Amino acid sequence: MWDQIQADASLIAGAKSVLVQLNEAGFEAYLVGGCVRDTILHKPIHDVDITTSALPAEVMSIFDHTIPTGLQHGTITVVIDDNLFEVTTFREESEYEQYRRPTEVAFIQNLDGDLQRRDFTFNALALDVKGKLHDPFQGQSDLMHRIVRCVGEADARFQEDALRMLRAIRFAACYDCKIDEPTWHALQMHRDKLQFIAMERVRTELEKIVEKSLLSLVRGMKLLVRSELLSCTKSSLSELVIDDDIFQSRIELASDTVSRESWDGSADAITRWALLFTRCEVSPGTAGSLMQRLKFANHTAANIVQLLQMVERVESAQQLGVQGLVRPIWTRAIVDYGKVTAGRMLDLLKADQLFVLRRFKDSEQEGTLIHELNVHGAAWLAALEISQLADLAVRGQDIVKHLKKSPGPWLGNLLKQMLYRVATGEIPNTRSAILDEVNRVIHEYE
Repeated sequence: MWDQIQADASLIAGAKSVLVQLNEAGFEAYLVGGCVRDTILHKPIHDVDITTSALPAEVMSIFDHTIPTGLQHGTITVVIDDNLFEVTTFREESEYEQYRRPTEVAFIQNLDGDLQRRDFTFNALALDVKGKLHDPFQGQSDLMHRIVRCVGEADARFQEDALRMLRAIRFAACYDCKIDEPTWHALQMHRDKLQFIAMERVRTELEKIVEKSLLSLVRGMKLLVRSELLSCTKSSLSELVIDDDIFQSRIELASDTVSRESWDGSADAITRWALLFTRCEVSPGTAGSLMQRLKFANHTAANIVQLLQMVERVESAQQLGVQGLVRPIWTRAIVDYGKVTAGRMLDLLKADQLFVLRRFKDSEQEGTLIHELNVHGAAWLAALEISQLADLAVRGQDIVKHLKKSPGPWLGNLLKQMLYRVATGEIPNTRSAILDEVNRVIHEYE
């Protein structure tokens, strides 16, 4: 099976070296968890976890470069040729506190005992250096049949670690799996225990669903809507929990796989989150609150809110009817929100070509704002030579000197007006033309 691993050659060589050195020292050692699962699925891997019968001190004595990253839990990071390998001693875990962390960890000498503590059957797979797969819980079969199933009793697994419920949704969404009935039943029975899980952990699982692909976003949201898990988190995310039938009517996959894959390859995380919020009809303000609860970085949250505000601007213009005014409206939006946000807006509109967004019922009709932006938006964006104050041929001090007035709030407003007029082509971007326009505007107000 080693020849099936899709990874950098140095990572594979390093992993083999770790196993060989542990074996030669008299210890069992196996690749374990996600790297084995993804190899079976023919997916690339980027990191390798290893489990061993060697105690942490014994691991550190075998390798030249180690880092005691999780010594109390039996994890030592082994460094080989700049690759990091987490090597963890076989262990079993006692009672869990706050439905997340084991109160005690005991080191054992039995591989099956170590695999038994893991969450799902396809994560309880181990591969030795000779390529033999150890699969005591039929994880490979579940993987081939696309089934998410807990190791042992699902009730026990979810009470040990409530985050596993979101992980079940994530694996089902990202790997196109079904959650087996006992696992689904236990998930619904114990969903209230998500209140004990840190919101940062919740965000991480949601990021892996939302940011992977359009398909994973749709599958994940359907399962989250059905399970109502998001209403049970420490800080409720109930704004994303809507009726399953309503959600289905708002978002439907198109059959154009090539276009969908193209979108997946271009849209960034900001655009993907904006797509989720628009489909759940979440306002920019509510989205900001949700992201605050999820502990998003301020910069990321601000970019998402800005994109949603641009969406709101486009929606308002769409409803008013804008025949003949699409380009100036688009240009002003670019000036207000920036070229990067505008590019994301166009990516969002590409998704509208793949999904049916019910509130844009006439988005296919020729002449509407949405249609015009889909056809011409990218070219208009590329052709826009000026989109920020720094691009203007005059500065604030030039206007102050020209008008012989003291600076104040009026100056910023006036500069923005000049930027709009230059960007939309009303006046050229020259000092004389702009100062002439300043004179005219000031004269109108006097």
